Amino acid sequence: MDYGYTILINEELDFIQQTALKFRLIKNPLHNDSEIKNLILTNGYRYVEDFMEDEDLKELSDLNNFDDFDEDEIDDDNGDFFLHCANSSSYKEKVQNSVTNCFFEYQYQYNIIGVNIKPRDWDLLFDVMYDFYKSHDVENLFLEDMSSLNRFAFSLALLRTSLVDINCYIEGLGYLKSDYLRKKDILKLQDELTSKTNSNNIIDFNKNKKKVKTTTNLVNAKIIDFNSRIK
Repeated sequence: MDYGYTILINEELDFIQQTALKFRLIKNPLHNDSEIKNLILTNGYRYVEDFMEDEDLKELSDLNNFDDFDEDEIDDDNGDFFLHCANSSSYKEKVQNSVTNCFFEYQYQYNIIGVNIKPRDWDLLFDVMYDFYKSHDVENLFLEDMSSLNRFAFSLALLRTSLVDINCYIEGLGYLKSDYLRKKDILKLQDELTSKTNSNNIIDFNKNKKKVKTTTNLVNAKIIDFNSRIK
């Protein structure tokens, strides 16, 4: 298990919850702080360890100096970054494949209910985001921001005990600590993604639903895990 990813997810969990605890009466259009605050009041403050199996927790506790993980080790200067991207024809696809690899790491590390992301919506997410970064000449930030968005999406699903779906990514944009994206940019991207993915139609599962085992489809190095009972 790669505990570097675990540390990063913990940071996103903390940021989301700290943001919610600062919530007052003014609603932030970028994310739903009141909902997360209510979850904290109900479940207590959550840590990544709350979502891991006991055997993995024991292994994690036995490790020393894992704070030395450096995200720069997986940038495009490192040969490992493109290890699973040999068939990619563009930088966008290489970033998408890298984020997909991290997606699978998170899926196996944490006790998530399941995943419901259509291949079309997964591609749309990267197409829409990349078009924005490319049009504003900030492609060099695309990998960093999409990797961060991936972590926020999983963090939201974990906190809500819900499926990882495209809504997690759309809402996760509101938490993105980007060096470039402004509030109006994020709202515009959220609106575009919501419209193109018809995300309002995605099923919302309640907290009492049992964890669902999912399958994977890696055709063309693309995601996706599906809950077979969702059409």
